[in-house]
This record gives sequence, structure tokens and C-alpha cells, in this order.
Amino acid sequence: MKLPTPSCVLSFDYGTRKVGVAIGDTLTQQARPLAVIAYASTAVLAQAISGYITQYAPKALVVGLPVHDEPSKITEAAESFARDISATYKLPVVLLDERFSSQAANAYRKTHPDLKDAIAAAIVLESFLANPESYEPL
Repeated sequence: MKLPTPSCVLSFDYGTRKVGVAIGDTLTQQARPLAVIAYASTAVLAQAISGYITQYAPKALVVGLPVHDEPSKITEAAESFARDISATYKLPVVLLDERFSSQAANAYRKTHPDLKDAIAAAIVLESFLANPESYEPL
């Protein structure tokens, strides 16, 4: 996907109770954890995401895709989440394998226990920012 430089990009590490959020840009190709959204309903999640999109005006969104040997419910849920935010915000959304991001984020657990999911989102986003042209949006 071709993005103008600089462009803001938001990333999400989707979970059924929490979603990690990270922000990055195409100029520095760096990402940082932003927040973890704990939610009990899709309305709460949608409101939080809307706030971040309004505040940061990203040019694209990245969603970490939990990849396993076989399709799983969380993989399907992450794909559905990605399609929903793409349709709602009319932004390009890229699904990116996040297989190792949660494991890497665990290394930060002692120093930043509340940001583990946001750190995972940042790790996925930095993978995207390193070479955005190699990914196609939904």
C-alpha cells in the first residue's frame, strides 16, 4: 500500500475484552503504544476507536491477525473487526500476522503490565511501517 510521507497510522491488537492501540508514522517508521481499551460492549469499543481516529486522523489502520495452524474463533473475530472498522471509517485496513507480537510484548510485562496489548499493537505496526508497500488493504 502506498501512503504519503508523513502519514499517521493506527494499529490495533484485537481481543475479545481488550484492544491494544498503537500509533506510528511513515516518516520515522516507528510506533509507540498508545492505550489499551478494556470494553464490555461493542458500543464502548466503537466509541473509543472513534475518538482515536478523530484525534489522530490516520491515513491507514493495521489490525494484528492471530494466526494459528488452523482457523480459530479469535482469528475470525479479528478479521470481522478489521472489516467493520474499514467500512465504518472508510480507511484502508491491513491485516498483519501478529503471531509473535504478544510473545515479544511479554518481555515488557514487568515494567509496563497495563500496556502489554498496546505494546503488541506497536510491534505489529512497526512491521508494517518498515515496508508498507508490501501489504494490500482489505
